[in-house]
Amino acid sequence: MNELKGTTSSTSSELSRVVPNPGAPPLRLIRPAPGELRMTRNVGDNVGDSMILVLSEGETVVTRASQETTGQGSPKARLRRRKMPPTTGGAKMMTATGDSQVSGTVEVVKAEIRSLRKGRGINAPSLDQRVGRYLRELAAHAGDAYVGRHALARELSVLAGHLPDDLRTAVASSLGLAPETKQMAHFDDRVAWLAGHLQCGPRTAQRRIDEAEQLLAEETTRELFRRRSRTPTTADGWYIEEFRTVYRLDTATPESHEHRRIVATHDGLSEVRAWHNVPGTSEQPRTTVTGEVLYGGRLLRREHPSQNRFHFVVRLPEPLRAGQHHEYGLILRPPQGQRLRPHYVFTPECDCRMFDLRVRFDPNRLPHWVRRVDGEPVRVFDSAQPPSDRLSPDESGEIHLQFPRPTMYLGYGAQWSPLP
Repeated sequence: MNELKGTTSSTSSELSRVVPNPGAPPLRLIRPAPGELRMTRNVGDNVGDSMILVLSEGETVVTRASQETTGQGSPKARLRRRKMPPTTGGAKMMTATGDSQVSGTVEVVKAEIRSLRKGRGINAPSLDQRVGRYLRELAAHAGDAYVGRHALARELSVLAGHLPDDLRTAVASSLGLAPETKQMAHFDDRVAWLAGHLQCGPRTAQRRIDEAEQLLAEETTRELFRRRSRTPTTADGWYIEEFRTVYRLDTATPESHEHRRIVATHDGLSEVRAWHNVPGTSEQPRTTVTGEVLYGGRLLRREHPSQNRFHFVVRLPEPLRAGQHHEYGLILRPPQGQRLRPHYVFTPECDCRMFDLRVRFDPNRLPHWVRRVDGEPVRVFDSAQPPSDRLSPDESGEIHLQFPRPTMYLGYGAQWSPLP
């Protein structure tokens, strides 16, 4: 099984691979520039003892370095190249494109997970010294000197939840995430427990752990690349794990009951902010909204940075630690008689894992049509037409929608025709 170790600098990244032949020297993958992936096998201390394979898209070029001395006495490599046809079957040669970058990252992440399982696993006192750069990034502490144990355990547990049941149990027990193995001081003890749980031998249990580590590394890499492709988490130090809203249109004035479960990404988080845009109509371009905290904190202040934008700053009951969860609720109301646009749309401005929306209409005043808004820019749902796939409120006048992992700055929710 291949195992990779990674180091990075501002100009290059280098990975070391253990080749299948036990007697062969390490094979290094070096990415010196975009569009080229080099693999070198060192068999001695001199440049002349190195074999370099340059893998370019569509071809494989084998190059041997010979040593000569420059005027300053330092070794200089002279390269000879031989073009070879692309490989078919067996091991797949990777190019220095996105696929190779993902594959290389998966291997490094797998090595970091394997290193983490030693001793007490994630419960080791020296956890911060043992966590690699990718797991550190996963725990949202890439720039901190200390990795939050709870934050890392939470992230790994969530990602392990995507694995088949037996493999989820395997990796959770090996890392000390499972309650049954949390107190075990040695990896072998956790393997023995897993073998008993799966009713198999220790070697089979070990293979299950290896398989689980591979899949967990893939899930971790996918999550890291997803995060990097999006705007970073808010600088205030939290993300939204779940945002649930009940928007009531069966009351004298509309009411938005909003429940947020947040996770702190650094120690000492004491305030959070909820953003709201309340667009006006042509008859009433200026809007306002009032808010009160239902539970989980107290309203510190209401900010009005622009004509139709409002911030509600909530003071938490006590500062949160990194990785700690907290839930709080708000209720928002416009003044009686203020006309609102016929939609409820959430546009995330920080990382959000789940948005859950329930709109409750008056059963005696149902709209002619209702549609789902799923990842649309503002200009789309502002000019929406009656849809072909309409939503139907139930007998109580409700619709219920869920949006896992909504993308920041796009709109999610429901839109309807003006109420009669």
